[in-house]
Amino acid sequence: MSGLSEEERWCKLEEVFTAASAMQGDEQEAYLQSECGDDNALLAEVRELLSANDITVEKGWLEGENTPKTFSHDDHIDDYRVLGLLGRGATGEVYKVVNEWGKEYAIKCLPLIFCEDSEILTRFKKEAEVTQQLIHPNINRMHGFFTSSDNVPYLLMDYCDGRVLSDILSEYRLTISQAFHIFEQICRGLRCAHDKGICHRDVKPSNVMLEEGVIKIIDFGIAKDAASTLTATGVRLGSPAYMSPEQWVGKGVDYRADMWSLGVILYELLTGRLPFSGKNFYDMQQSVLKTEPLAASKINPELNHYIDRFLSFLMQKNPDKRPRNLSDILHNLPLLVQSVSS
Repeated sequence: MSGLSEEERWCKLEEVFTAASAMQGDEQEAYLQSECGDDNALLAEVRELLSANDITVEKGWLEGENTPKTFSHDDHIDDYRVLGLLGRGATGEVYKVVNEWGKEYAIKCLPLIFCEDSEILTRFKKEAEVTQQLIHPNINRMHGFFTSSDNVPYLLMDYCDGRVLSDILSEYRLTISQAFHIFEQICRGLRCAHDKGICHRDVKPSNVMLEEGVIKIIDFGIAKDAASTLTATGVRLGSPAYMSPEQWVGKGVDYRADMWSLGVILYELLTGRLPFSGKNFYDMQQSVLKTEPLAASKINPELNHYIDRFLSFLMQKNPDKRPRNLSDILHNLPLLVQSVSS
């Protein structure tokens, strides 16, 4: 693939990703090996995209003795009784459970096939280690990493009886007041993480839940602390529509990538659309790297140039030009809200 231009390479990446996402198990693995050949960089990028989109890429995921441990209603995971399956993704299944005192929790189980993969197991443990440090009303509480009596690794966390923000945005157009109320809570939760030296790196509406008016940030699965070397530079972890320029080009990522994602989310909350788009991965990358979004006030006339400038500040191409910290943002947010409500 070394002879391909950048655009051709991105088109190839999208082609392989799109086809592989419709496959599973041995069929998917054989296709990836055939299409990527000895291009290990392309193979790694496709796998990261598949994983980020909760699509299985591991051979044997759904087959034979390697099938993930599946629990049914009333089964037990240690002292927790299973009430039902909440969701299933590339790296596990999430169950709603209850303890003997009637307290409800969520348990995320790691499939047995991944227990033999030291990198995946390390990531799974790291998610618990990182998130367990974060005790804040706007972060879903993680209680830790455990291994069940039948050797199934799992994470125990609070059960959030709410809706995913991405689902809400697909159904409703938020008022400016609602948009800023949600945005402020996301900022407060992320500030807690940043203050502990942890950047989320995948802030997006599908990783935010709304429970009785309270925002809960979830899934710190690809979060990184300042000292971590778990993810090598050059691997694009994140979701394309919300990824910062430095993530698109595989550079080192820190808390400023979260600032960018916050800008994308606020733009979407206020306008009902994303600031950057493209018909394929290459177009999306070029849009993020080389274009400026249409001013939000051009889409929503209730907004003003102060909002436009604030969004531009968050989505500066150069991370050095983005806000220094979330405390400054939260300090100035009331004035910004007042500018559109007065």
